[in-house]
Amino acid sequence: MYEIILYMSVTPVAAMPRKKIYNEHKRRFTMTLTDTAIKWLSEKQTELGANSLSDVIERMAREKLDKK
Repeated sequence: MYEIILYMSVTPVAAMPRKKIYNEHKRRFTMTLTDTAIKWLSEKQTELGANSLSDVIERMAREKLDKK
């Protein structure tokens, strides 16, 4: 299993309605990744049948939290 460490900064944006998923509201943020990380996330997106790269990250985070 792979583990990716992402460095993120949360950027406040004007109030925008966000889709509610997992009983939580989504929040917009900006991320800077290398081409290697983007390629890996894209491959995982296809493998998981995820809707987006952010969905891949969400699923990975929730899987990690579920194991605690």
